[in-house]
Amino acid sequence: MFLYFALYLCLDLAMKSRLRESNELVKRRGLLSS
Repeated sequence: MFLYFALYLCLDLAMKSRLRESNELVKRRGLLSS
């Protein structure tokens, strides 16, 4: 049971960091295009 919880936490962190990276890319693209 703990294994599933740990796996879920790792996936959650990975998704959050990926979202943050994509947000940064979007911001940079917006700054470049403006």
